[in-house]
Amino acid sequence: MKWFFVNEGKDPISAILNTFRFPVCLDVLGESSLSVDYSRWYLDQNVEFLEVLPSKTGDFQLALKPSAFVDFLEEAQVEQRFLKLIHLSRQKQVPVIFDAEIREVNEKFWPILCWLAKNKYNVGCALQCYWTDAKDFATQIINLNPSEFEIRLVKGAYYKRELEKYPNKVCASISETTRQLIDISNFVAQNTKIKVAVGTHDLDVIKKLMLSDISRKIEFQVLYGVGNGFARYLKDLGFQVRLYTPFSMGRFDPTPYLIRRAQENTNPFGFVRKLLHELV
Repeated sequence: MKWFFVNEGKDPISAILNTFRFPVCLDVLGESSLSVDYSRWYLDQNVEFLEVLPSKTGDFQLALKPSAFVDFLEEAQVEQRFLKLIHLSRQKQVPVIFDAEIREVNEKFWPILCWLAKNKYNVGCALQCYWTDAKDFATQIINLNPSEFEIRLVKGAYYKRELEKYPNKVCASISETTRQLIDISNFVAQNTKIKVAVGTHDLDVIKKLMLSDISRKIEFQVLYGVGNGFARYLKDLGFQVRLYTPFSMGRFDPTPYLIRRAQENTNPFGFVRKLLHELV
């Protein structure tokens, strides 16, 4: 099973852009801010990537982890690299999706994200739909009237951990999280021009959205190495599809990520077979 790309070849960019037949979001994995040096390195790698990226890359996105640099953004060298990155993303017309993953990081980075949206940068964010106030976060973005913005809705990978830490700010159950994801999808897609992406392999969510009035307004995102066959199926039906592709750079140990994905997907192709059986 190939779960992610590792930046170890002579020309990894060409490999990434030429491997797929779908739009791609390259999810650049990173650890929580370990030091100023690590934050600089993480941003430098992404700046370098954008600098050498061809001008015409098609429908391509870059997803970054604010946890890798947000604690040191007040440091001049980190701030300079961050500003260079977002200016390059505008120049190359490559949207940058910021995936805070956990509430603590989101609260630190949210004012910066709002500033980027207000100033019409081509950015987006991932919202964990187990947050009880996830719809409030979406509403804040809508009220800023951004010209280009994408909200990626996910059920969230750290539900149990955050339920223990923030019991009053996390949905009481997975089913409540599911209802909120569908509700926010409809709310944003029906009332704004903001792009809506849904990243999930949950069959109930997928089926409900496929049969909904907003099915052609949203983008389904599936994980590379797990949902490739399903992506082809959705594309053949005329839906918008993107492969969400984790990407590991040299100083990042992907082992914890791989363990978490393995725990989430004990039978990675089972959901594809089940969906085909139920819908065809």
